[in-house]
Amino acid sequence: MTDLESNDAAWERALDDLEAHLVMAEQLMLGRLPIEMTPWSAPALPTPLPSGLVERARGLLARQEALLTQLPETMDRTRRQRDLTQRISAVSSPARPASIYIDATA
Repeated sequence: MTDLESNDAAWERALDDLEAHLVMAEQLMLGRLPIEMTPWSAPALPTPLPSGLVERARGLLARQEALLTQLPETMDRTRRQRDLTQRISAVSSPARPASIYIDATA
């Protein structure tokens, strides 16, 4: 394998990893929680992105940007759901009786 081929393969693996994390994030935004989501970290690649992978990288960037635009709405929807759940829980939960203390020494 030549240096050029190994560089291309390293970049392909890096983009594969990025895309896998992106798919998990997209699923998370749709309410489908991933089983396990580990943080993504940028690989240390010594050479620039090969020209043959530029379009793929641009496509991944566009998908990431689309997720970022959806994030505020998703967070707001989640906050409203949480608030509603808390209100329903407060109304539907049986009230706890107040503690009563008896002075047994009197």
